[in-house]
Amino acid sequence: MNLDVPVALIIFRRPAETKRVFESIRLAKPSRLYLIGDAARNGREDEAAAVQACRDVVDTVDWPCEVRTNYAEKNLGLRERVVSGLDWVFSHEEEAIILEDDCVANQSFFDFTSELLKKYRFNNKIAGIGGTNIGDSRLSGDMSYFFSRYPAIWGWATWRRVWSEYSSEIPKLSKHDLIHHGNFLGSSANVKFWRASFSKVATKKLDTWDYQLAYLCMSKELLWIIPHKNLVTNIGFGESATHTLDQDSLYSQIQSLDLAKPYVHPVAIAPNQKFDGWLRDTLHRESYFRSIVLSALARLPYSSRSKILGLAPRFRRKRNSVG
Repeated sequence: MNLDVPVALIIFRRPAETKRVFESIRLAKPSRLYLIGDAARNGREDEAAAVQACRDVVDTVDWPCEVRTNYAEKNLGLRERVVSGLDWVFSHEEEAIILEDDCVANQSFFDFTSELLKKYRFNNKIAGIGGTNIGDSRLSGDMSYFFSRYPAIWGWATWRRVWSEYSSEIPKLSKHDLIHHGNFLGSSANVKFWRASFSKVATKKLDTWDYQLAYLCMSKELLWIIPHKNLVTNIGFGESATHTLDQDSLYSQIQSLDLAKPYVHPVAIAPNQKFDGWLRDTLHRESYFRSIVLSALARLPYSSRSKILGLAPRFRRKRNSVG
């Protein structure tokens, strides 16, 4: 492709997954590549070898490309590593495409995000562009993409103007916070749900960085672009993940599809009520409670995780196709 938009790749300790993601980037041939990596945790010699293996995978750029690296010398943890890494990227770039080491993008994703980065560069209503659509395709309408209240960050793109407003901290919220955004979020019940979710981050009960992005979008009533078809496959579900431990999740390994050009652009900039309603009533309510349990499991040894997951049918479901 010879992509002119910079790509940021976040890696850690999964060389096999990293290789698949890197191969998708190699096909796109970005002219600038930013590599963000965390260090192994103390006392984890096996992890140190895996971290180095990931860095070796991405040290094989064989196309004309300016490569910059930001590798931590000590383990920073998920939140701090992602946030500090993207702070670094946007200190150099006005916009970027972002992939983590478990998100395999097809070539439509790179074309889609690069074109819409240009189209909405100065539109302050738009916070970002996602590559993932995990909903039923009947919810997506007839356009090439639509708008949602909720960020999709399994392969995404945004601008410095948005990231400059991001904060890794969420303030402790009272029962009155976000209530005036009830119309934007769809219902007062949804406001209460998200307020409870954000409080988990605010009180350090949940170590993540993406809820903060959702908070930014909701508090400022910003919209996210979602493609009509899924363009990114998450291959990272399983024991080596931080949060997505359930390898039988409905959202693991969803096939990516090509999105035809020329794109058919929506006439109005407004959230897709059907899609957001589906997210609100299914994925979000379930993921909130599952994230608490799975985050706790993430602190256990792999063998203990497997035993517990094997005894919990709710977390070991048959995967069905979505779309």
